Amino acid sequence: FEVYILDMECRDVKVCGDRNVHGKTMEEIEKLASQWEPTPQYFLQLDTTSLFGSTATAASGGPSGDINEVEMENEPPPLPPDDEEHPLPP
Repeated sequence: FEVYILDMECRDVKVCGDRNVHGKTMEEIEKLASQWEPTPQYFLQLDTTSLFGSTATAASGGPSGDINEVEMENEPPPLPPDDEEHPLPP
């Protein structure tokens, strides 16, 4: 097997904090950023510009920093509300 590296293009702590979906505090994100090491050049790295276009670099001066949510074709339907009339099977 071969390992490929997908490195973060945006290293702006404020932008990372705004995009944070993992519940990390700004202090934790700042600590991670301060300890970040660049990927060595001899590692196989993926070029994501064809996947993300200019949005991946927007925080560093590109045209748009907006991230759009995408509907997935195989996404399961939402679960019904949790109520006593329609209990879910065990």
